[in-house]
Amino acid sequence: MQTIDWNQPQRQPAAGLLISFLNGLWQLVKQFWLFFLIIIIRRGTSYAHWPEYIGGLLFLSFAYSALRFFYFRFFIEADQLIVKSGWLQKKTTAIPLGNIQSVEITQGPAHQVLSLVKLTIDTAGSKKEEATIDALRKPMAEALRERLLQNRVEEGAESIQKPAKESPFIQLTDKDLFKLSLSANHLKAFFLFIAFASGLYDKFSDDNSSLIRSLKFLFPGNNIYPFLFLLIAVLLITVLVSSADIFLRFHEFSIFKRENGFYIRSGLFQVKERMVAMQKVQFISWQASWLRKKLGLWLLEYHVAGADEANLKTKIRVPVTQQSNLPMLVAGYHPLPSIASETAIRIHPAYISRRFLLVGLLPALLFMLFVFQKWDFYTLLVLLYPAFILLVAWLRQRKFRLWALDDVLYLKRGTLGEEGMLLQWHKLQFAEIRQSIYQRKKGLATVVIHTAGGAMYVPYIPLAAARQLVNFALYKTESTTRRFL
Repeated sequence: MQTIDWNQPQRQPAAGLLISFLNGLWQLVKQFWLFFLIIIIRRGTSYAHWPEYIGGLLFLSFAYSALRFFYFRFFIEADQLIVKSGWLQKKTTAIPLGNIQSVEITQGPAHQVLSLVKLTIDTAGSKKEEATIDALRKPMAEALRERLLQNRVEEGAESIQKPAKESPFIQLTDKDLFKLSLSANHLKAFFLFIAFASGLYDKFSDDNSSLIRSLKFLFPGNNIYPFLFLLIAVLLITVLVSSADIFLRFHEFSIFKRENGFYIRSGLFQVKERMVAMQKVQFISWQASWLRKKLGLWLLEYHVAGADEANLKTKIRVPVTQQSNLPMLVAGYHPLPSIASETAIRIHPAYISRRFLLVGLLPALLFMLFVFQKWDFYTLLVLLYPAFILLVAWLRQRKFRLWALDDVLYLKRGTLGEEGMLLQWHKLQFAEIRQSIYQRKKGLATVVIHTAGGAMYVPYIPLAAARQLVNFALYKTESTTRRFL
């Protein structure tokens, strides 16, 4: 790697100016795309001066990007990473090296063309990036990553040195990638488009609409058929989109062993390189849908401190395509415990009826009142929803098991598929007992276990078991000298 004096202010390479321009242009499009679209489709719009307008816009965007690029500096001073940016409004960001959680190297399509990478720096106290260097040569990026994580290595948190040549510990084949893509959770993406499809149908449901007239010509009779046609079309689109997302994210996925964790590389257009240090992992989980379980596929996730549960970009997920690899990956955090002779905590059967009533039946009845006149007897199809909720609640109650063992908390749950979780006690920050009015009357409670990497929920268990679990968790946390990071 390069020998660089990080005490001196460093700049991005000249090719990074183009990256800065493209980023600025993309932000401009995201902010004003609707405004541009309205101008384009508006009747009577004159296009005579559009070349001048577009040219002026590109010039202003380039000028702004150039100023932002030339005023960007970064260096290390007094065990802090200092990032200075801004022209009219100057900004200085100081990040203590000891607080750095991870340093990720990514390479998008433009970066690959220009032989550049992007460096993203995260800390444990924030759910978003603390600092981003948009363009660096890869040797310089790797040297900076090594310097930023140097004190973490000395603490045993992470080993970042790579041998010149090494074979991956786990590598996905084309067959594995194909099975992962086809077995993705397409229904999850499908339901995200339901509201969009319904709104689109309502917008064009007027008999004067040429689109609806065409649909009625193809599907004569009741108006439910065009609606079903839209749902099927959306389902096919979501299958393609979710399959493509899996393919692009896990293309050429490889894991390399490190002394205290793993080094992960994946992606087609957006290549990502990330270190997984086991000391930073708060808890781990692995899950498989019914189809993936039949195919022997699992998705393992390392829940690290500061990760945003709602943001896929911050999650560390590892596809497991061989059953034998799962115990090895889990063992890096903690070996799978033996539970043959242990007593498990289970969800109370009252969970099923409450879930059916509050989440299934009541919303379905309210929805039926609004759509009865429009859907006629097809409204009865809505009753399939509470039946589905009842089935899911029954399966969840039936499969839920939790073991509070001496060194870890082990949880297994699922519906048609299966999910497992492991949490070491010293990673726990605090645990709390929550009770609704109904739970207080029935002597039940929900336990929420909080960690720096997210929360774990144990719903509808007996109150006595909830108190024992929380007391035991607090005892194990207070009696240990191990740090959670």
